[in-house]
Amino acid sequence: MLKVTIVAIAISLATVAVAQDQPRDDKNRVLNQLSWEMLECSTYFLISAQCIESHPDPSASRTANDLRQAAEKVGTLAITTGRAVGVTDEGVAERTKLTFPKLMKSINNNCVNIAVLLERYNNFCKQVSQEPDKRIKELLATDNDRVTCLNMSGDVAIAACSRAIPSDGHDIAWLYSKRGSEYRRGGENDRAIQDFDEAIRLDPTEGFFLDSRGDALRHKGDYDRAFRDYDEAIRLDPNKALSFNRRGQAFLSRGDYDRAIRDFDEAIRLDPGDAFTVNSRGRAFLSKGDYDRAMQDVNEAIRLKPNDAFYVDSRGQAFLSKGDYDHAIRDFDEAIRLDSNYHFSFFRRGVAHTAKGRFADAVEDFAQFVHLKPSMAPGWAALCVAHVRAGQPQQAVADCNESLRLRPSDADTLADRGFVYLKLGRFDRAITDYDAALQQNQKHAVALYGRGIAKLKKADTSGGNADIAAATALQPNIAHDTELEFGQLR
Repeated sequence: MLKVTIVAIAISLATVAVAQDQPRDDKNRVLNQLSWEMLECSTYFLISAQCIESHPDPSASRTANDLRQAAEKVGTLAITTGRAVGVTDEGVAERTKLTFPKLMKSINNNCVNIAVLLERYNNFCKQVSQEPDKRIKELLATDNDRVTCLNMSGDVAIAACSRAIPSDGHDIAWLYSKRGSEYRRGGENDRAIQDFDEAIRLDPTEGFFLDSRGDALRHKGDYDRAFRDYDEAIRLDPNKALSFNRRGQAFLSRGDYDRAIRDFDEAIRLDPGDAFTVNSRGRAFLSKGDYDRAMQDVNEAIRLKPNDAFYVDSRGQAFLSKGDYDHAIRDFDEAIRLDSNYHFSFFRRGVAHTAKGRFADAVEDFAQFVHLKPSMAPGWAALCVAHVRAGQPQQAVADCNESLRLRPSDADTLADRGFVYLKLGRFDRAITDYDAALQQNQKHAVALYGRGIAKLKKADTSGGNADIAAATALQPNIAHDTELEFGQLR
């Protein structure tokens, strides 16, 4: 009977391949996938038999024996199918070593929880063992979608994942996880969390899914739930550097730099060659004001990945934070040479040029930034201020308008445009913008100061002095700081 089943698999695969002109690589992937699924089902049947045989019901022994026979049958099919695509017996043994503890872990090594496996595998494994030819056809029909889902990005990957997910399979949790990751990259954190929930339900022992859901929760600002996921991922695998890295990123985002550094330390101990984690620890030191240790880490990250714009840009940030603008600009120059589309380096180089009073150069950099990232409002706001300092206030108005179109209620940009109107002598329009900024933030010192200047220009001495006094109380150096950014105002 087993030989007949194997022949049926071969005939089914050949028939479908001829009908659809299926490439050989696709057929090999399908057989490899089927071998994995059969092996996982064999393990499921075996664990079920072990759990059921100890049950006091008189029929338990017979049921357990049937399950063992099913495990042997589908296990032999797994080996034979794997051999067809070059999987050695040793390879099958290694797969078994991975599969058995994974399934046992999913029931917490306790047969009381066998219902978890029954829900996930019972119907699926019956089909795989009894109708392998039907399963092959399903896999062939969705093979390209699975490959596209797991290897592409953006909307293309999301659409492919959505088509592949209904076909089920041993990798179904990874398909949900991949779609969730693409949703998260697109800013759709709620949809991402739903997919990660499903991936975790299907495989609660995979820490990667917990880490990924933690990232989506972190991006939503739900740090408590995020930390629970990171903690559980670390509990499942305390030797996984990625989990410590991700929890460290959450601490860094929350401003808890010491705990971030501790997590990055552990991640680096586990994986000392990971440039990203080394660089992240440098960012944490930089946020603490420890420039020397920050510089040690960013230099080490560059040593580990010497031709990566991201790490050269990070060192530029460190120099920028120290006020070493010349070294910062040199690093941003190099980052842009390595990657001419690395938009962050254009933005940061623009900041450095502004600090050095090179306003025309700053305009060029911010203009390139918005060319590369036209939907990012901060770039338009920075270009607005740069145009003011370069003596082009009319162009500045257009830049601020575009920034506010993207973020209509941003108090900082409303205040920036208020200063542009102030420069143009349009004091009423300036006051309107400052009022709008203060509606968003009553303690916006820059808006208060600007409104005070505008009122003084309109001969409202008492109102102007009152606003300036209120601004100075909030920010004692407000006059100096504002004139550094916008130039002479009085």
